[in-house]
Amino acid sequence: MEKKEYDIIKIVQHGKYCERIQDTIFGQTLIYWLKYHPQTAKEELWNLMRKMLLQITWFHKYGEKQTYGYLSPYSVIVKEDEEIYLLDLEAEGSRETVRQIQSRTVRKYFSNPEIYKQKGICEAVDIYSFGRTLQYMLSQSEPDPPLTKKEEYQLAKLIQNCLKADGEKGYITFSMVEKHFPKLRSRRKREIEKKMPVVALGCAVMVIFGSAVGKRMTDQSKEKGKIIQADETREQEGATLENFGYTEKLEEVVWKISEREQTIDGQVLALEIYLKESGRGAEKEEAFLCLAQRYEENDRIDDAAEICRRGRKVLPQSKLLALTYLEILWNVEGLELEMKAQVTKGILTELPEIQEQEQFKILKRAYGF
Repeated sequence: MEKKEYDIIKIVQHGKYCERIQDTIFGQTLIYWLKYHPQTAKEELWNLMRKMLLQITWFHKYGEKQTYGYLSPYSVIVKEDEEIYLLDLEAEGSRETVRQIQSRTVRKYFSNPEIYKQKGICEAVDIYSFGRTLQYMLSQSEPDPPLTKKEEYQLAKLIQNCLKADGEKGYITFSMVEKHFPKLRSRRKREIEKKMPVVALGCAVMVIFGSAVGKRMTDQSKEKGKIIQADETREQEGATLENFGYTEKLEEVVWKISEREQTIDGQVLALEIYLKESGRGAEKEEAFLCLAQRYEENDRIDDAAEICRRGRKVLPQSKLLALTYLEILWNVEGLELEMKAQVTKGILTELPEIQEQEQFKILKRAYGF
């Protein structure tokens, strides 16, 4: 399709400040771009999704408190250099496109009026539309190379959380979406990781079945002694756990502990001491999940799995920790399928009810266990 002129919203930076302005570019709506580019390099498709997220995030961050309202493949404009912009819905030249966007068919698929009725003007309205637009992009594309099972699962989970209107379960701000938007690793990096041994994770998994328990307990006792001794030294120097602050966000406390303590044993012990002394014991589940996420974000998947395993020992009835552990475990590319299946079977024996959770169903569809 021949490109045409569109009025778009552009974010312009002035030093430390940004503002939204109106501009005009030549390009195509995303829906037509996808139509004429069905086979797309995976990295190219990933970049388009990421750029779209960036534009709608900026819209909310640097503009007036308002909802874009009509986010869809019809309102996303792709420039020739594959930069992404949002259509200026209020511009005179956008009337024809806006009529398409406001059609019943488009609104029915890409918007959820119930969110607006319940919450009014808020980011959740556009987050839902963003999730639907991602769904459409993936359904109309054939990435080359194809998405891996891990990538399919990560995107499915992201979309699922975008489509939830419940703030406790889904995303309520685009900063949350940005934080969980999956990173695309290069093929070269994946090949290197496949060749790397996963001894640490393998050992952690085997502990579940009773192997090496005695040695691990001995090692942990020695490590605890070292940590306690180190804490006493720091206390004399005025660097106790109180410096974390009992009113700080738990995520910030976890970050500080992970920076201060160099070993997993040290981090877990310091975290447990902090939660006990600060009276925040009820936040144990969130604390372990935060620490696991920190490792996962740094591509230390085996350590993230170990943190979840430790958390499950403290909170064996936590469905969220169990599901997170399984998710991380099945994302590890170098661990044998038989080992993953054994761990999954063990967890399902302990917590059979997690099979009804949507997160587990997505995981099961992605990996076919």
